[in-house]
Amino acid sequence: MDIFNVLYQVRLRLGLSQNQVAIKTGLTPNDISRFEKGRLPSLGKCIRISETMGIDIDALVRNDLQATMSVYSKPAKSLHKFSKKMDIVNARMNDLGRKGEDYVYAYELDSLKGTDLVNSLNPNIADDPNAGFDILSFFPDGAPKYIEVKTTTGKAETFFEMTASEVRKMTQSLKNGENYFIYRVHHYGGKKQGIKIITASELLKDYKIIEKSYYEVRSKK
Repeated sequence: MDIFNVLYQVRLRLGLSQNQVAIKTGLTPNDISRFEKGRLPSLGKCIRISETMGIDIDALVRNDLQATMSVYSKPAKSLHKFSKKMDIVNARMNDLGRKGEDYVYAYELDSLKGTDLVNSLNPNIADDPNAGFDILSFFPDGAPKYIEVKTTTGKAETFFEMTASEVRKMTQSLKNGENYFIYRVHHYGGKKQGIKIITASELLKDYKIIEKSYYEVRSKK
């Protein structure tokens, strides 16, 4: 993607996706993608883009960004379309996560029904982001279970993410002989809704844990 491509800049200014531009121009999304990467299409397609998007044909062909933007009388407005979309996605994921935790908590309550341990269940561990798990539960003999809940509306095999504190707690538990589990809630809200329980040893043996990083920037002063 060439960020100085005139079509790319006009498209973002108008808040349009490549698919929307394709529909407006009668071209394909691949046509728009190739153009924005600097591959000039046929003259006919250039004319169609020029007329539909209001871009001077000469500026379009020469990729003259300054000439293209000079036709606007006002600066671009901040649309924040992507961040707003991510807010919606994150809200849905957070809601799904909470529902999954409640589902597992009810599951564990039922498994300990009639025992004194039922009152020792703690579903509020997730409120501590450094704990590395969501729910403290127990086996009937009193041995603790550290449960991290991962919820999806899809299959149990769908990939999921773990935080650094979760991976750290999992590896420490395995080293110390403690019981750390991933309760993979799958098909949530569907007819196949269920829980796949994965032990820490199974997680390390049967799954790939791919480390992804980010850069933390601090002032030197």
